[in-house]
Amino acid sequence: MHKEILRTLAELYNLSTWPEGWNGYDARAPELEAIQYAAWWINVFYGEVADLHLDWSEPNVTASAEGEVAFEWRHGTKNLTIYIGNQSTEYLKDWGADINTEMEDGYADSPNIRRSLWKWLVS
Repeated sequence: MHKEILRTLAELYNLSTWPEGWNGYDARAPELEAIQYAAWWINVFYGEVADLHLDWSEPNVTASAEGEVAFEWRHGTKNLTIYIGNQSTEYLKDWGADINTEMEDGYADSPNIRRSLWKWLVS
C-alpha cells in the first residue's frame, strides 16, 4: 500500500457507511465488493502513475446511484471519472460539454489504458 493514497483509501472505505437512498432519492448503497475492488484498483493505478514519474493528485471519491465507486479527477478543462463496480472498471473522459465530440468512454482494466488515461489527464 502506498502512503500517498491513504486519505483516498479512508474516503473510499467511508463509502461503506452510506445507506440506501444516500442521495435523497433511490440511490443504491455503495457495494462492499466494489469498494474492495476499488481499493485494489487505486493502489495499482497509483503505482503505475508513479512508474511513469508523473505527479499524482488525489481524486474526489464518491459513489454512483447504481452502487459503484467513482473516482474523479480534474486538470484544467479535462475531467476523468473512473466507475468501479463488481470486478469491472470503466472510464469517462471529457474536455467539454459536447457528448459527441468532447467525451470518450471505455474500460480501464489494463495497465496500458490506465497509463494512457493519466498521461491524457495531465498533458
